[in-house]
Amino acid sequence: MNLHVERVRPASDREWDRAWYDCDYATFFHGREWAELWQVYTRGRVRPAPRVVELSDRTTVLLPLSHQRDWNGERYFSSLAYTYGGWISSADLGPEHARVLSELLRREFGGIVWRLNPYDPCVPTLKLPTWQPDTTHVLDLSLGLAALRRRWTRSHRSAENQARRFGISVRRASTRADWERYYELYQSTLARWGDLATSRYGQRLFRAMARRNSPDVGLWLAEAPGVGPVAGTVALYSRNHVIVWHGVALAEYFPLRPANLLYVEVMKHGEAAGYRWFDFNPSGGHAGVEAFKRSFGAEERICPLLSLEPRRGRVAAVFRRLTQMIARFGSWAKKAGEATGTANGVQ
Repeated sequence: MNLHVERVRPASDREWDRAWYDCDYATFFHGREWAELWQVYTRGRVRPAPRVVELSDRTTVLLPLSHQRDWNGERYFSSLAYTYGGWISSADLGPEHARVLSELLRREFGGIVWRLNPYDPCVPTLKLPTWQPDTTHVLDLSLGLAALRRRWTRSHRSAENQARRFGISVRRASTRADWERYYELYQSTLARWGDLATSRYGQRLFRAMARRNSPDVGLWLAEAPGVGPVAGTVALYSRNHVIVWHGVALAEYFPLRPANLLYVEVMKHGEAAGYRWFDFNPSGGHAGVEAFKRSFGAEERICPLLSLEPRRGRVAAVFRRLTQMIARFGSWAKKAGEATGTANGVQ
């Protein structure tokens, strides 16, 4: 009997949390906390909308979705802020499960934004023509930091040592003042990137992270002697993963190499805490950023993106019909004018 969807229903918070915790390939982005942060950040315009999918082979899967409806239509997010999405489950899923679930996401959740999860073993089996290709870079911390160091480029090892000689120190931050300082560094970073910046987040998002004070959201700061924080990153944690989602640095302190040491210390903490994967996150097409990640000997993994047009809402549909009526009226008026002009001898 062919595998098919038996039922789709809303998921409870408890079901979401349990599926997230039990799934080996679930990242922070698949958890309820990420969705709730974006609900706060968008002032409720984007809301969590998780679904439980019951399949004909009695497998149960959770879709960690969020939903937005506005004048432009209806949109679902499997990947808020273009982060990893898809399904999560404690069951062993195969290629046929992936096919059925991918068809469900595209068919039933119009306007889906979905980045494939590079840790889902079923991802390489999906053959969909509309993906935008992209990659991330990862390290397997289970190999041990000593073994990983041997993969690093000579220049990176030199940069780490240089940072230590200059007295750069790294700490996991926690106070509101630390988060405020991080946002100041972010504003300087955005000014340096200018129009090349591929994302811009408001202070409301970082303040929401600070208020939650979650053990799964880590703010890490690199400090220069007598100066304070000059670089930082926001690391997001799940069962097996550490993802450095966001990073900042002051350009005038680049010669001290704070970012190199910062990432090494976050890796060291991840290894000691028993996480397996250290993920640098996609690079947004910035060649220099990719080169920095490759200096760690990181493995490249595919994480293509699917972004479909939203389903048109009532307001958008009315607007479209009005536009069509106006266009038809304009065309009719033009033809009527030409006919009148010809009748009056105007060529």
